[in-house]
Amino acid sequence: YFLKFWNRTRDAFFGYFAFAFFVLGIGRIIEAIVRTNEAEAPLVYLFRLLAFVIIIFAIMHKNLASKK
Repeated sequence: YFLKFWNRTRDAFFGYFAFAFFVLGIGRIIEAIVRTNEAEAPLVYLFRLLAFVIIIFAIMHKNLASKK
Protein backbone atom coordinates (compact mmCIF):
# COMPACT_ATOMS: atom_id res chain seq x y z
CA TYR A 1 0.00 0.00 0.00
CA PHE A 2 2.68 2.50 1.01
CA LEU A 3 4.99 1.31 -1.74
CA LYS A 4 2.32 2.14 -4.30
CA PHE A 5 2.08 5.71 -3.02
CA TRP A 6 5.85 6.01 -2.90
CA ASN A 7 6.04 4.96 -6.56
CA ARG A 8 3.50 7.65 -7.45
CA THR A 9 4.80 10.54 -5.39
CA ARG A 10 8.44 9.63 -4.61
CA ASP A 11 7.82 11.07 -1.15
CA ALA A 12 10.33 9.62 1.32
CA PHE A 13 7.60 9.41 3.98
CA PHE A 14 5.86 6.61 2.10
CA GLY A 15 9.19 4.91 1.41
CA TYR A 16 10.05 4.84 5.09
CA PHE A 17 6.64 3.43 5.97
CA ALA A 18 6.92 0.76 3.27
CA PHE A 19 10.33 -0.25 4.61
CA ALA A 20 9.06 -0.30 8.20
CA PHE A 21 6.20 -2.63 7.30
CA PHE A 22 8.61 -4.79 5.31
CA VAL A 23 10.77 -5.12 8.45
CA LEU A 24 7.66 -6.01 10.48
CA GLY A 25 6.79 -8.67 7.90
CA ILE A 26 10.27 -10.17 8.02
CA GLY A 27 10.04 -10.28 11.80
CA ARG A 28 6.72 -12.11 11.62
CA ILE A 29 8.09 -14.62 9.12
CA ILE A 30 11.10 -15.33 11.33
CA GLU A 31 8.83 -15.60 14.35
CA ALA A 32 6.66 -18.15 12.54
CA ILE A 33 9.56 -20.23 11.23
CA VAL A 34 11.77 -20.25 14.30
CA ARG A 35 10.19 -21.52 17.45
CA THR A 36 11.51 -19.20 20.11
CA ASN A 37 11.71 -19.90 23.77
CA GLU A 38 11.57 -17.19 26.41
CA ALA A 39 15.33 -16.60 26.26
CA GLU A 40 15.23 -15.81 22.51
CA ALA A 41 12.05 -13.73 22.56
CA PRO A 42 13.83 -10.36 22.80
CA LEU A 43 15.54 -11.04 19.47
CA VAL A 44 12.15 -11.19 17.77
CA TYR A 45 11.18 -7.86 19.28
CA LEU A 46 14.23 -6.18 17.77
CA PHE A 47 12.48 -6.25 14.39
CA ARG A 48 9.48 -4.49 15.88
CA LEU A 49 11.69 -1.95 17.61
CA LEU A 50 13.52 -1.22 14.37
CA ALA A 51 10.25 -0.79 12.48
CA PHE A 52 8.82 1.61 15.05
CA VAL A 53 12.04 3.62 15.10
CA ILE A 54 11.80 3.93 11.31
CA ILE A 55 8.18 5.10 11.59
CA ILE A 56 9.07 7.69 14.24
CA PHE A 57 11.98 8.88 12.11
CA ALA A 58 9.69 9.19 9.07
CA ILE A 59 7.19 11.30 10.98
CA MET A 60 9.89 13.53 12.41
CA HIS A 61 11.55 13.89 8.99
CA LYS A 62 8.25 14.84 7.37
CA ASN A 63 7.39 17.40 10.06
CA LEU A 64 10.84 19.00 10.05
CA ALA A 65 10.87 19.18 6.25
CA SER A 66 7.48 20.93 6.14
CA LYS A 67 8.72 23.66 8.52
CA LYS A 68 11.55 24.66 6.16
